[in-house]
Amino acid sequence: MTFLNWILLGGTLAFSIPLIIHLLNRSRFQVVEWGAMHLLNSVVRINRRRVKIEQLILLLVRCAIPVIIALCMARPVITGWKSLTGDEPTSAVILIDNSYSMDAASPTGSSFQHAIDAATHLVNLQQRGSETSIIQLGGGAVPVTASASLDPERTRDALKSIKGEYGSAEVNDGFKRAVESLKKMTHAKRDVIVVSDFQQRDWDKITGEGRQRVSEVMAALNPAANLTFYPVGEQADQNISVDAIDLDRMVVGVGQKIRLTAHITNHGDRTYRDLRLKFLVDGEEIDQSRVRLDPHQKTQALFTHTFDKAGSTVVQIEADADDLKADNHAAAAVPVIDSIPVLLIDGDPDARLLYSETGFLRMALAPVSAIKKPGQQRKLADLLAPTVVPVEKFDAASLEKVRAVVMANVPRLNPGQVQLLRGFVEAGGGLLIFPGDEVDLDWYNNILGGSISGQLMPTRMIELAGSTTERAKFNRIAAQRFDHPALEMFNDPRQGDVSRPDIRAWYRLADPDSSLFGPDQPRVIARLSGGDPLMISRRYGEGEVIQVATAADADWTNLPVRPVYVPLMQQLVVHLASRADPSRNVHTGQALVALLDRSQAYQPQKLVDPLGETHEVVPEDRGRWAVMEYADTQKPGVYKLMAESGQITHFVVAADREESNLQRLDDTSLNELAESMHAAVVRDTEQYAEVDSTRRHGREIWRVLLWASVALLVGEVALQQWFAGRRR
Repeated sequence: MTFLNWILLGGTLAFSIPLIIHLLNRSRFQVVEWGAMHLLNSVVRINRRRVKIEQLILLLVRCAIPVIIALCMARPVITGWKSLTGDEPTSAVILIDNSYSMDAASPTGSSFQHAIDAATHLVNLQQRGSETSIIQLGGGAVPVTASASLDPERTRDALKSIKGEYGSAEVNDGFKRAVESLKKMTHAKRDVIVVSDFQQRDWDKITGEGRQRVSEVMAALNPAANLTFYPVGEQADQNISVDAIDLDRMVVGVGQKIRLTAHITNHGDRTYRDLRLKFLVDGEEIDQSRVRLDPHQKTQALFTHTFDKAGSTVVQIEADADDLKADNHAAAAVPVIDSIPVLLIDGDPDARLLYSETGFLRMALAPVSAIKKPGQQRKLADLLAPTVVPVEKFDAASLEKVRAVVMANVPRLNPGQVQLLRGFVEAGGGLLIFPGDEVDLDWYNNILGGSISGQLMPTRMIELAGSTTERAKFNRIAAQRFDHPALEMFNDPRQGDVSRPDIRAWYRLADPDSSLFGPDQPRVIARLSGGDPLMISRRYGEGEVIQVATAADADWTNLPVRPVYVPLMQQLVVHLASRADPSRNVHTGQALVALLDRSQAYQPQKLVDPLGETHEVVPEDRGRWAVMEYADTQKPGVYKLMAESGQITHFVVAADREESNLQRLDDTSLNELAESMHAAVVRDTEQYAEVDSTRRHGREIWRVLLWASVALLVGEVALQQWFAGRRR
């Protein structure tokens, strides 16, 4: 505790006045001995004790009155056992929530605009010489300026530059950034101010342990930092969001009809009986649909489209606008291709097509029906362009522009070919391995599945099982629910029954260790009815390898003559080929990656973000490709990579749709959150100024003392009258 008017503490000496008066009054009485006094001794003794107690109480009250009045005039301040900073400058970090939930409209304006206005007022309240750092939370915590600023005008300009409609507020990251900034600041008074709508889903991510950790880190700073929560805006209850767009195929080709499914959610209590949805391609409206959407329900809308030219396109689904426009649309970048080059390495070639190891496979990937008349719909097989090479002619030139490689009964490869294949898969290519009667088992296990190739083959081949001569003994593909993308379509029996073909001979594959988890661990994606693995998949670098236990031709199985063989082979190859290109649809905070021709390595490229700002990116030489990476993707929307030739590659960055649930922390929850994190809650700049004054100068209690003195004055009169009445 401290006092603002120390000199007035001398007034406490006035307590001696009633004490002196009391002593003087006692000296005025004379004691006279009276003969009959002994008859009243017992009564006098009792009354004398009571009177002394009453006089002592009155004396204490009368002494306390001037003491409390003097303390009141000295203006005592409670400091909470902390040193006070007074009017010293502040080191402040303001965390601005610019997630898209802040853009919900209201009669008084959006929460985001309220946040910018509030932060501007906070900057204006800072003492001269204060330094301020601004950090935006949407889509990831990012400092708005490179360092803290001592110039209020520069800070206000930084606030004006912040844009809304970003992804979810990353509050934990924001606190980490705030602590990092404070450690670089110089003033003794340190403040962290969070200006947000305090959306419940954002703050529920911080567990009780996380809250305590933030509080401890703030307190551990030297000196400790003050934490303030500043909720802004009004609760919005009604919102529609278009959550995502799903395509019915992994690869989209020219002339193919594709189906797009839009997922829509109603986050409010209102019923939409005729919600209009628009389907756009590259900004041009193609179709419309109307759906019914009940409160707190989800629905889907289906659209179809056929692309007439190859290239990068963007499809969008838009819903009628509501109070929050940022989530009324969803987009997807769709690369449309002419063909998928596939290389088939034939380990047992033959001039007669069906006697060749890759004969059936070649027909499945490029059937005669691929020759289409003008205007006729193209199928998946129409995109595949297989090229067959014997083992001895497999070289670097044969891998140019190839997206997937199939090894069919290849006896063995030389070391140079192994390294070519390894580099191809690491760079994003796909590899499909079929065994046969020509394979060198030791070479496969020791070289292709050994350390020399980096264990390119997912698992070891143990031994040959079954027989090609005893037709009574065969296995079948186990009927199961497939969860691998290449096989998911066969969960629908209308797409083909994979359990019907007979598998007469196969290699027993070593079952992967089921206790190992991770994207790079091999996993069984299909089994035989006897329990042996039929297909094992493993991610390798940026690509993927699928190892099959049986042959690609009809020597060991009748699968090639079954109808399901064609879609099965096409799905396997297309899936592996699709790994060659990184996804162009990512979430906020994930890097954009593009594989360019190697000749473009180290040549600056232009990338345009959703705000229309241009950034220079330089692709790096990564062997087979020139790789462009761009990590600053906090802003959702469409990004465009512009080549000098005029070719445009689109990327879509999507925000987490949990942000579309606009439910905020109620007052009770917000106060509990603040209490658990030792934070103050303010709702306007006046409240903040009051809290800041208390932190700077402490809490004055003179009003409490004033009321206490009045109570004592009244109490003294009441006690005196009560005691006098008892003596009568």
